[in-house]
Amino acid sequence: MLVRPRESDGSGLEVLLMRRSAESAFAPRAYVFPGGVLDSHDVAAGVGERAYGLDQERVARDFRSVAHPDLPVSVPAISKGEAAGLYYTALRELFEEAGVVVARDLKENPIVSDCGTLGIVATRQRVRLGAINYDQALANKHWTPDASALTLFSHWITPETEPRRYDTYFFVAVAPHDLIVEADETETSDQRWMAPQEALDIHAEGRLYLVYPTIKHLQRLATFDDVAKLQAFAREKPIYTIVPNAAEDDETYELPASLENHW
Repeated sequence: MLVRPRESDGSGLEVLLMRRSAESAFAPRAYVFPGGVLDSHDVAAGVGERAYGLDQERVARDFRSVAHPDLPVSVPAISKGEAAGLYYTALRELFEEAGVVVARDLKENPIVSDCGTLGIVATRQRVRLGAINYDQALANKHWTPDASALTLFSHWITPETEPRRYDTYFFVAVAPHDLIVEADETETSDQRWMAPQEALDIHAEGRLYLVYPTIKHLQRLATFDDVAKLQAFAREKPIYTIVPNAAEDDETYELPASLENHW
């Protein structure tokens, strides 16, 4: 969940939503947060050295999800290697889908910028085509992926009733007010910076297609008007493993009342 101040003075909050391709196997044409699938390279040996801010103590502290008493689930604990790899996946997918670089330079100065500003549109295309990988793309600029810029926010798993299931971790990262985002026109076809409540209101009017997990996360984000407060909250909040229940109509989902806005 990439967020930025809505105004140049730092007030308000906007979140990036990207429209999934019409050919997507899951939620085609839905507006979602950028993200993707953990792959073998993301968990390859040495991922901790390939990204800034991935010490084992930090990873263990962040990956603290547990089952809530009112929503019991039986999910094996994620391995340390997979947990570290997920930060890397999030950074890689943000680059590939949205053209956004979150990294550190040789002096460990943070970089959060876009392809247009840094002149690397062609580099992203080469990564997409498999000519080079994400590591090489950043190394060519003498950058290192910055996992310290990500804060784990939640852990959601697709209900058992769904034919395609996903075990998903959501992170928060903060972008500059004027960051430009560019859909890759393959996995994503559009991008919008929106206030969370604005997105929910337009969805309620039938003009923005959102899936249940995105709706629930937008509802949480809508309670914040400051990116710093959101980050501070994410660092300290409990993280429950959420597998929504099927509602009575079997077409929507719901959470136990005790978990609404408390996950």
